[in-house]
Amino acid sequence: MSLKLVKTPKSKNLYIHGTVSGKSIFESTGTSDRKLAEEIRRKREAELWNETIYGKRAVITFAEAVTAYIDDKPRSPTTNRYLLRLLKHFETCKLTDINQQSLKNAYKAILQDGESASPSTKKRAVRTPLQAVLEFGAIQGWCDRPAFTPISIKVKPKKFLRPEEATCLVENAAPHLQPLFVFLLGTGCRMSEALDLEWRDVDLWGKRAVVWQKLRTPTPCGFTTSGYKMAKNH
Repeated sequence: MSLKLVKTPKSKNLYIHGTVSGKSIFESTGTSDRKLAEEIRRKREAELWNETIYGKRAVITFAEAVTAYIDDKPRSPTTNRYLLRLLKHFETCKLTDINQQSLKNAYKAILQDGESASPSTKKRAVRTPLQAVLEFGAIQGWCDRPAFTPISIKVKPKKFLRPEEATCLVENAAPHLQPLFVFLLGTGCRMSEALDLEWRDVDLWGKRAVVWQKLRTPTPCGFTTSGYKMAKNH
């Protein structure tokens, strides 16, 4: 039985109803326009037959893969923001159609500087989240593992503060910022980790704190003596 358009009493939109290869279908077209609904019906029927003949990987879209990827386990707000940008660009593109050229097109569409953006920006905002979704899709059997051209990022030498420079920084900072600087210098925490720190995770007398890293894993760290005194006084 092929698919056909039907009406329901509870909605103005037309619905797709029927059976394809033994699979019962009843889906909204999202429109009451019969001409547009008919195009949607034809496309959906073709997708279902392709899925029957070639398998799920022939029809799974990027939007469906992203939904499954997010549902699989919680992602960070930053990752979700990057995924939303990718979703707006790729949307109904099939996973099996995404390749190196698709990645370059995504740079142009998503990044402010397009392909001229820095390698680190390309990798962080586009390539890494895109590759993560495709890797997830490959595990599900929806596509092959992605094979993108590597991005070379120059590693800048790390700059360190000498003890006298650190002391000068703290002494010349605003009074309300001094405890924060001492804590950062004394523990090596990231700024975000320090700002997200809750008092329940701080032990002033034991000179210890528990910071939560990106993967939501707790990492104990110790205070310096000066950091303890300054935190205590404030």
